[in-house]
Amino acid sequence: MITFSHVSLVFPGTRRATLSNLSFEIARGEFAFIIGPTGSGKTSIIRLLMRQVEATWGTVTVNNRDLSRASFRQFANHRRAIGFMSQEYELAYNRTAYENVAMTLELLGKTKALARRVVPEMLELVGMGGREHHYPHELSGIDQRRVMAARAFINQPLMLLADEPTAAVDPDSAIELMRLFDRINRTGTTVIMTTTDANIVNQMRRRVLEVERGKLVRDQARGVYG
Repeated sequence: MITFSHVSLVFPGTRRATLSNLSFEIARGEFAFIIGPTGSGKTSIIRLLMRQVEATWGTVTVNNRDLSRASFRQFANHRRAIGFMSQEYELAYNRTAYENVAMTLELLGKTKALARRVVPEMLELVGMGGREHHYPHELSGIDQRRVMAARAFINQPLMLLADEPTAAVDPDSAIELMRLFDRINRTGTTVIMTTTDANIVNQMRRRVLEVERGKLVRDQARGVYG
């Protein structure tokens, strides 16, 4: 599904490559952690997959399509096939949990009738059933994360990208959130997650891609953090 082939990324005005000669493949339906210290290039991999930036050298291929050569329509289709969840709390605070999730469908041009059918189902899936009318300030940090996960998954994307989603939540809440991502992955969605949380990586024992100073230094199935 995803192939990085000798990918390097150098931002204008910088001397050191953010990513250097990365090559790896991630299969459809896989769950992979991208780990490494702050500044190692983890988020840049996510940004390349979303085509927020383009590789300086090498190719990033998703579903046999070189993203750098994608047409506008192909890029639009690619972006619709991605769910994204960041480490920031990015809910609209003047909208309920239901409205926050329904926003994604609105942006995709889906009908309100569809939203009325699928949004409650998605909130139920993430453990927020019966709380659809709560505003973000009425929800705990972990419940806000659940709503964010529902919003990222509402279009049932082929790929869910999560950039440090357990940042600023307590260890027990982080494990709850990982159970949710595992549930999403079991539906067939490919999950790629950056993290510096050793506890969740060690407990999940999924594939680990470790980057250091922009280079891939380890690729391990059922890996641990250390």
